[in-house]
Amino acid sequence: MGISMIRHRCALSHAREIITFSRYCVALAVIVHCMLTAPDVQARDLQIQGGPGGGHFRSQCSNGYIVGVYLKTGGWVDSIGLKCASFNAAQRRFDQPPWNMPYHGGPGGSPKEGICPGGDRYASSIMFGYTHKDDRPVFVDFVELTCTPLAGGAPNKICLDSGSACTSVRVGGHYSGKLLHSFVQTCSENEAATGIHGRSGAYLDALGLICGPKPPILPTQASNAPSGKPLKALGKKTSKATAKDDVDIHEGPGGQFKIIGMMRQGTTASVLGRHPDGWLNLKLDVASGSGWVAADHLTTD
Repeated sequence: MGISMIRHRCALSHAREIITFSRYCVALAVIVHCMLTAPDVQARDLQIQGGPGGGHFRSQCSNGYIVGVYLKTGGWVDSIGLKCASFNAAQRRFDQPPWNMPYHGGPGGSPKEGICPGGDRYASSIMFGYTHKDDRPVFVDFVELTCTPLAGGAPNKICLDSGSACTSVRVGGHYSGKLLHSFVQTCSENEAATGIHGRSGAYLDALGLICGPKPPILPTQASNAPSGKPLKALGKKTSKATAKDDVDIHEGPGGQFKIIGMMRQGTTASVLGRHPDGWLNLKLDVASGSGWVAADHLTTD
């Protein structure tokens, strides 16, 4: 066999190897793309409700949970984006600050945002109202988020509207003076909101909630205390503490204890004691006269 023939066969063999490797790379890229873009198998999509217009979108917190939303609004809602946070199991809180997912909708409107307070609340429900035309919903007019404490207790609501408040039905909506109607979507007791899907174009046309498993609260040493009885404060020292943001007041030194109130941003209180897990016992305006607040939400003198 001549040298030229051997070289020719070697070139053909090398070319086949390159083609095979290229096909492998393309196949691998397709698999990775499907894994990254496929919805979480544990996620549960609630029905999309609202107006008929717009193209479909889907937005999910990657390995996180919804702790807020941000909008662009004018006469109604132009676009919506999620504020997401990962859950810190060791601290039994959501990492701060949350990150933003991209907007979905049109470029117009003025920005508004709302975040669940305290660092231990997640979005469990959403109410969204619509403008109407010819007795049909058209565009989203407001979004109201329900924030639920992980350890239980009363939820709070965050209203983001286009100037007319978050109300279920009212006369004189922005669109053709028709009645404004709202939809409410709620995750189950063992779920938390992890995303949204819907339709949008120049404005936000329709919405649906995506629910996933609620983050578990791991037991801590503090949870061995008798139920409903806070542990004795350790290392007492007289000082003052000021809330850096709105933060929940607990009955005991830990997120698993009952929430008995909220310490508003800028409030200053006397420190009655400390717990080594990172909680301060403060003299506060609550029924018991005192409560426990996470130290990372406080500044002390």
